[in-house]
This record gives sequence, C-alpha cells and structure tokens, in this order.
Amino acid sequence: MVPIRIFDLHCDTLARCIDCGEPVIKNSGHFDLARVNALQIPWVQTFACFIESDVVGEAAWEWFCKMEALFRATLHQFPEKITLYDPNGAETPGVCQAMLSVEGGTVLGGDVSRVAELARRGVRMLTLVWNGENDLAGGVGSQKRLTAFGKACLLKMREENILPDLSHMNDQSVEDVFSFDDGPLLCTHSNLRAVCGHPRNLTDAQFLEIVRRKGICGINLYPLFLNGETDCTEEDVHRHLDRMLSLGGVKTVAIGTDFDGAVMPSFANSAQMLATLYESVVKWYDQTVADRLFYENAASFFKRTLGRRGILYDV
Repeated sequence: MVPIRIFDLHCDTLARCIDCGEPVIKNSGHFDLARVNALQIPWVQTFACFIESDVVGEAAWEWFCKMEALFRATLHQFPEKITLYDPNGAETPGVCQAMLSVEGGTVLGGDVSRVAELARRGVRMLTLVWNGENDLAGGVGSQKRLTAFGKACLLKMREENILPDLSHMNDQSVEDVFSFDDGPLLCTHSNLRAVCGHPRNLTDAQFLEIVRRKGICGINLYPLFLNGETDCTEEDVHRHLDRMLSLGGVKTVAIGTDFDGAVMPSFANSAQMLATLYESVVKWYDQTVADRLFYENAASFFKRTLGRRGILYDV
C-alpha cells in the first residue's frame, strides 16, 4: 500500500460524542482516536463545533463551550494520542493533530467581540451559517443576504486570523462575501452543483472564485451531495473531483468528510476506510493527485494563511 496522509477539514464528532455520552478516544461513530491512531499515518483532523441555526443567544454559546471543553479535555487526557495542529510543525504518524472550528455563526450571540474569544480558545475557522439563516447571513433554504453584522464579523475574523468557511451559505450570501471580503477563504465540506444538483453544493463560478483566491474546497462524502441518493460509490467522488480538476482546482481540492454529521457511504462509513478511497483515487488518477486531495493542498493552505502568524491556543 502506498504511503497515506490524511487532512480532513470537517467532522461533527464533538457534538455526537456529547449527545451519545461517548468519548472521542473510542466510540461507535464514524471517527475516534483509537481507529485513527492504529493506522500509524499522519492525520490532521478539524473538529467542528456544530450549532444549529435555531440554537441562539447564550444557549448557542453554552453549547459551544461544552464541545470546546470536550476537545480541551481530550487533548489533556490523551497527549500521546492527540495534539494541537501546528501548520509549521512536523508530521506525527500515529498521533492525531487537531484543529478546532465552529459550524454556525449563532455562536456569537450577536456580539462581535466574541470572535476574539473564539480565537483565544483556538478556533481557526467559522462557518458563518448552517442552513436556514441567522444574524450573519443566509444559508440553504433562505433568501437572506450577508448582513451588516455579518460584515462586521468578517472584519473581526480577519483581524483574529479566523478563516471564513462558506459551506452551507446560500448563493446570495456567498456572492456578498466575495464582494465584501478579498481575503483567503475555503469551503470545508462542499461539492459541485454541476455534478449533483443539490443547492447545498457550489456552482462552478463559486468554485472558480475559490480557485482564484488560492483557497481550498473539501469534498463532502454525504451521498445526497455526491449523487442525490442514499448511498454512492468511489466513482461519485471521482466525478466531483474530475469537475474540480477541469476547473483548474488541482491545488484547491481537499477532503471534508462530514464524519458524524451525515450518513456516510458504505465505502467510507468509518474513518479508517478513507485509505480505500485514497487508493481508488491513486488508481483513477495518480498518487500526486491523491496526495494533493487528501493532504497536501490543505496543509499548504493553512501554512500560508495560519502559519504566517502561528496558531495561539489558550488551552
């Protein structure tokens, strides 16, 4: 088997572990440290703190704090299993490198100063909205646009070195972000609408703008966003990858599994099964494309964007 490195831009494991009363080290979900560590490969995992759009105010902040506390406790309890991700650091086979993000701008509770608090707690990406709408922007299923508060948050995020994640945003809000903000950005777990017509997926024009800005886009493994069905195959991933590469995305493509946040396809319903998908991409293309998709593009992006100032964690 060829050497494999994994950089996954999105999982919802923290929320699932709290809901199910299970630990991050070993659980019945898609992702746990025991399975990842056993692979003895470099693995960087972004842990998203998922907050639904109808969870607002102090309730949203308190829910984030529960997930962040679990993240922090796991780091302290299992230092030989998980460590904080350093964009300028060395790879650590057998030890998961972890980064924290938030999925849902309702975490701010309408208070832009909380962006700085998120940064202090190690959050490095913020998905502005999760479907529906909130006081920052509109998501899929809403016609709301980027608000004045959303713009203020974007400015503060740039100041605090938190990257905006456009996943889940509606077309109008994505257009507004493109017009208002000219910095680096990403979609942690989004596919292409030209391949699968779900409105949650990106248009070609949106993907091209991410390419132009030297951002990254993580392919989401949820079958509904890959082929519109309840299950899919590796070939459905290849179809989205084909399209992304045809649009000049060879340095843009990445992986954002959505482990523990969506039903996974039968070929990847557990973290260790990503090795099979990697091997299929090697066969479909070559190892260079597979390495870019699964690790190198994401690692390069974060070294350019976060590594220049370093990542400061108060844990």
